[in-house]
Amino acid sequence: ASCIEIERAVWGSADVDIVPLPLFVLAAETGGQVLGAFAGDRMIGFTLAIAGLRGRKPFLHSHMTAVLRPYRNRGAGRKLKLFQCQEAL
Repeated sequence: ASCIEIERAVWGSADVDIVPLPLFVLAAETGGQVLGAFAGDRMIGFTLAIAGLRGRKPFLHSHMTAVLRPYRNRGAGRKLKLFQCQEAL
């Protein structure tokens, strides 16, 4: 599954509300994060953070985290957020 497919499955969002693919690419290429959680070869969750500056101080805005229903409450979301934090520091 892709980030967009997971987003649709988790939130049932209409196309107009889906984070567009170019934003994922932009985040990854400008110091943000697009991190995935996998069960074997299948992506089962992701987290998206966007890089920003406040004055001259860089920060990451954690925009979205999603895990497919069958994999919830098994630690995947927690691991994504902990890894996101580690990578940010």
